[in-house]
Amino acid sequence: MAHVKHLVQYLALVGLPFLGLLGVLRIGRGMIAPMAVHGRYTVAVIGGTGGPCLGELLADSALVVSQSGERIEVRLGRGHVRLHGHLTADRLAAQGELAATSSCPAGERVRFEGRVARVGPRARLDAQLRAECAACGSISLEASRPRRASSAGS
Repeated sequence: MAHVKHLVQYLALVGLPFLGLLGVLRIGRGMIAPMAVHGRYTVAVIGGTGGPCLGELLADSALVVSQSGERIEVRLGRGHVRLHGHLTADRLAAQGELAATSSCPAGERVRFEGRVARVGPRARLDAQLRAECAACGSISLEASRPRRASSAGS
């Protein structure tokens, strides 16, 4: 009789969690992870009529994307402006407000929209940055992640 009691305890403590794990794996089978776009990008302005506000944002020619799943944060202008948004397939969309240190009034809305393309192992981002401020306009930019230094020669 003690063997039956131990078998029931074993099935309850091991079998049920195992069945739960199988269920979770089955439910998650069709899930696809979003594209990895996080990192520091070097920016090149390729066109547009951006006024002083947008010029200040890209003064250090760097853009930093933080990612958690489909949620993203884009930091511009030495981190003074943080835009929050999402990633859908290969498209980024984020928005936020200009900082008080910019040439435009604080609180002006800024929108960042872009598309990520893979060029070999590197990511390239073609994007447009727009501000609601009438004097700011928009800027088209191309951003790419710099190559990592290889350690093969060391």
